Amino acid sequence: MANASRIPDDVIADIKARNDIVSVVEQYVNLNKRSGKNYFGLCPFHHEDTPSFSVSPSKQIFYCFGCHKGGDVLRFIMDIEHLSYLEALRLLAARAQIDLPTIDDAAYEKKRSQRQLLTEINLQTARYYYKNLLSPAGQPARDYLKQRGISAQTLQRFGLGYAGAGWDDLYQYLLKQSFTPAELAESGLFRQNKYARTIDLFRERLIFPIMSGVGRNRVIAFGGRVLDHSLPKYINSPETVLYVKGQHLYGLNLARQSKSHDLILVEGYMDCISLHQAGIDNAVAALGTALTEQQIRLLHQHTSDLIISFDADTAGQTATLRSLDLLEKEGLSVRVLKVPGSKDPDEYIRQNGAERFRALADQALPLLDYKFSVALSLAQKNGSTDLTIYQDQLCQILERINNSILFEIYLKKAAELLGISLDTIRAELQHRQREHRGGKSSELATKQAKPVNGRVAADGSGQDPQTESRVKVHMSQDEAYFLTILATEPDIWPDLALRPQPEDFLLAADRAQAPQPYAWLGEVLAQAAKGELGVSALLAPTSQFELNGTALNDVLTALMMRLPEQASRAQAKAEADRYYKQVRIDALSRTQHQLREQLRHSEKQQQPELEQKLRQDYQATQRQLYELRFNGRKA
Repeated sequence: MANASRIPDDVIADIKARNDIVSVVEQYVNLNKRSGKNYFGLCPFHHEDTPSFSVSPSKQIFYCFGCHKGGDVLRFIMDIEHLSYLEALRLLAARAQIDLPTIDDAAYEKKRSQRQLLTEINLQTARYYYKNLLSPAGQPARDYLKQRGISAQTLQRFGLGYAGAGWDDLYQYLLKQSFTPAELAESGLFRQNKYARTIDLFRERLIFPIMSGVGRNRVIAFGGRVLDHSLPKYINSPETVLYVKGQHLYGLNLARQSKSHDLILVEGYMDCISLHQAGIDNAVAALGTALTEQQIRLLHQHTSDLIISFDADTAGQTATLRSLDLLEKEGLSVRVLKVPGSKDPDEYIRQNGAERFRALADQALPLLDYKFSVALSLAQKNGSTDLTIYQDQLCQILERINNSILFEIYLKKAAELLGISLDTIRAELQHRQREHRGGKSSELATKQAKPVNGRVAADGSGQDPQTESRVKVHMSQDEAYFLTILATEPDIWPDLALRPQPEDFLLAADRAQAPQPYAWLGEVLAQAAKGELGVSALLAPTSQFELNGTALNDVLTALMMRLPEQASRAQAKAEADRYYKQVRIDALSRTQHQLREQLRHSEKQQQPELEQKLRQDYQATQRQLYELRFNGRKA
């Protein structure tokens, strides 16, 4: 039987990422959207009449404010199904249709090696294209970018490049970098022509490196645009071991650093780049018009408020409508920005400036208002409104509204637009409902929570079987808050005022008796330093640790639930600095106390050399404390 500790970390992360916690929990608990950004329902782990069980889609965690159970999607499945870690992992892997390899799996090892190799090939390719853009050969692309109003600073920020006219320029360059033909064949950057000759995929195109939106900033694919009107206008890298279409958003690596609490979703590379250059740094592009569930889930992990601005042509409107239903289902608060008189946001900004675009964003239409406006445009025939089409479109929108208050508001609005009474439109909706139902009353039945085999006794009793085997740890509230901020805002590490060290934490004092928690802490900080720490990585082993009689997993989850939703990066950084400053002060105070005791002992033992060193260490610690407490100013 496979050992859970032998399953590769990236496979476990992929399993969790592809099992959205809301959709998993909804199989067991009837969730309702309440105030704020979270979902609430009756806790499946203890008896209650008022919902205190909360699920956060942005943080991908659950927590019950009644019985204090909490964790990520894996912890939920373990608790609800009474499964071991490996059994729960297998269940979620099967749900996501992921093969569960072990670290000794030859196929997995081959794939991991391919990922590392392709990461290096893509990095060298991005550098090659960038240098080519700045060379004399790149003048046509630089002229094109200048015409589009793209500055040298923006060019550099997005790592834009240029693929020249040569048939195999990139191929020959990478061969000289010691990559073999067999290695390059798996990169997706080349193809075979009719003479079986290997040629470059991108030629005479402006190149857009596509970056991973989470974890390390690595190049995972490329997009290429022609500089004239030839077709195809755009081509993209094919799928590889690094890049799967429909699972990424262009510009997310930059937008996630924005201070804005919302995101603006646009259609193309140039739209995204133009918005960022104009100072609207919360823009991402969909890499196509049809949003996928994975992209929507990725959006929800970074915001709960989305402004969508696709092209104003018919195809753009149709794409927006398709996306709206998926976005609404995910629980995002969506507004639609309609760009007047221009085809796309890039063109509008170049013609009217950033401030005018910001004003448009402020006036973005609520989701239902946008649907009503599209219904009118779709009903236009030969310059007039076809009322048959118009009323049908409006009724379809009304039928999908689940909120009773919103339904009444937009029912009245539809009646006014059609020039009919409320009774008439109600009668039409009832007629449609009878036709759609076709006798299947179950379609209108209220969803009931499934019976759960994971409840404890109604009186709240029931001992967690893991309690006796947990390792007792010590951790201050400042330490715990700091770690949860690191997990929910992994990008802030490079900007922290102090460089976190495991020795500063209370777990350092416990490491002789309890080495596992200290090793976990070291791994957490190492992952944070790489920008790879997430909620699941923080929580993974913490159910095995106990803090003041409670599983550390539950303590950390409770703190994460209390963190502000979608705080800006600057706010998160300031909070992390504040908490860690106190962690460092506490650590230095403990060191100072130890040195004081050692100094007293050395004085009694008459050890002058040791006494002198201890006194120097004590004074150095005292200076550090002074600097931290007063920032170099006199008290």
